[in-house]
Amino acid sequence: MDEFVLNEIKAGDGWWANKFAIQLGGKYIDAFGVPNLDLQGEINLARPYTYSHNTQYSNYTSYQQPLAHPLGANFNEAIGMIRYQPLPRLNVTAKLFVTRIGRDSTDYNWGASTAQNPKYDWGSDLLKPNTQRESTYGNKIGQGFKNDIVYGSFTASWHLKHNLFVDVNVVVRKSESVLNFYNNNTSITSLALRWNIAQRLYEF
Repeated sequence: MDEFVLNEIKAGDGWWANKFAIQLGGKYIDAFGVPNLDLQGEINLARPYTYSHNTQYSNYTSYQQPLAHPLGANFNEAIGMIRYQPLPRLNVTAKLFVTRIGRDSTDYNWGASTAQNPKYDWGSDLLKPNTQRESTYGNKIGQGFKNDIVYGSFTASWHLKHNLFVDVNVVVRKSESVLNFYNNNTSITSLALRWNIAQRLYEF
C-alpha cells in the first residue's frame, strides 16, 4: 500500500506500481454425496512487481525466498485438488497446477551495472530492485518471456499400523518457455515407508 495511487488505478494504464495479488478458492466436502471425497479449486494471480521494492532489503522475501508465493509475482495459476479415502486405511490425493508466468531474461547478470547489462526486469523476480523495470506503463500479468507450467501429482498412502504408513508418490512437471533454462520436463516416482511423521509434499 506504500505505493498506492488511486488515480493511476482508475486510469487503467498498467502503471507498474498498481500492485496486487488475489487468491480465490473453495472446497466441496463429501462431494456429490460421496463420503470422504473432497474437492478443492483455487485461482491465484499476482501483478508484475508485486512484493518487490526499490532495494533488495525491503522486498517481501526471507533468505532470498519469496514470502507469499514460490513464483514471486507476474503470474496467474489455477489449481485443482481431489482427496479421497475409499478405504479406512487408504488415502489418495491428486493435484493439478496450471501456471503462466512472465520471466526475466536469463542473460541478465543481477548486481552488475545496467550500463553493461540489459535490464530485462519484467516483474517476476522479487530480488531485483523495481527501479530497473522495463516499462512504467502498459504492464500486465504474464509480460516478458512466457513460461507455461503444468504440474500434476498423485499420492496414495496406506496406513499399515499405528503411525506407520506406506506412501506411493508420482509427480509429473512440464515447463515450456522460449528460454531454454525454463524449457524442461520432469517426472518422479517414489515409494516410502513413513513412521511417526507427517507427510511432506512439495509443489513447483
